[in-house]
Amino acid sequence: MKSQTPKGLAAAEAARATPLDLGRLRLFCLVAELGSLTKAAAASQTDVSAISRQIGALEREWGGRLFHRTGRGLELSELGHRILPGAAALLWQAQQLAQEARSSAGVLAGEVRLAVQASLARRLIVPLALDLRRRHPGIRLQVFEGSSGQLTEWWHTGYVDIAAMFRYGASEHLDEQPLAVVSAYLVGPPEAALARRSTVPFKMLAGLPLILGSAPNALTSVLQGIARKQAITLEVVLEANSQHVQLDAVAQGCGYAVTVGDAASESARRGTLSSARIVSPGIDCAITLAISSQKPVTAAARETARTIRRLVESFENTASPARQA
Repeated sequence: MKSQTPKGLAAAEAARATPLDLGRLRLFCLVAELGSLTKAAAASQTDVSAISRQIGALEREWGGRLFHRTGRGLELSELGHRILPGAAALLWQAQQLAQEARSSAGVLAGEVRLAVQASLARRLIVPLALDLRRRHPGIRLQVFEGSSGQLTEWWHTGYVDIAAMFRYGASEHLDEQPLAVVSAYLVGPPEAALARRSTVPFKMLAGLPLILGSAPNALTSVLQGIARKQAITLEVVLEANSQHVQLDAVAQGCGYAVTVGDAASESARRGTLSSARIVSPGIDCAITLAISSQKPVTAAARETARTIRRLVESFENTASPARQA
């Protein structure tokens, strides 16, 4: 058995004698996530020097460097990589204990991590945040936007508590709950002929300069599949996974976008865009909700999921409520 040096013995003894400081652990995990003391200071509203002192204290307690400085910022050392999973798990357990204590006392509180697609976020997030703030001010919502593939991975691995996304066709994940069905719309500039139509046949997309999501993108794949069946060619002039970019490009005259639901309805009401529902065939997709099974579901997450269900089912543009699984 390898003997420890006097310095190593002293560090080990200090680690045994020093109570674990959750605040220091939280700062350590934050610096590890952001890779920068400056960014961690801004995120935690703490001085850079204070964070540096706390990280230094952890390094003295544990007897080794936790980070190495590089040209890109701070990177975890070998010791830091070994410590991070346990530190993150401990912080999560402490947070769950606090949340359960508050919930047992009748107060819903705690952080809920929600993943949502951008086209759904435009309609959902602000009403959800306002509703939770009014009824449960102790719930803190953390929102992540991404593609359907990213959302599935985040939810499946437990990185987020809840995922709300669009699905075209049957989902391979049996624990996703369908909430509603929405349709796809062709969105153009206000002076386009769409402004005088409520629907547009799919074949009319041929020859239009289209702005679609970058591959892999479920809606883009559906559009290309229908085009092949109808023996027409879609002219894609711009690919962007950000719906904000897509709609801004449409407003500036770059082309036409295809969105689901009423992502463009606010702009259409202001007269900056026009839209028409795609038919022959129509393109419908389900809004689904999934709660991660990789960790215990908190009362705050359950309440957030219930609120999402209620809000989605009240959407004005919903074609029809989905049948409950």
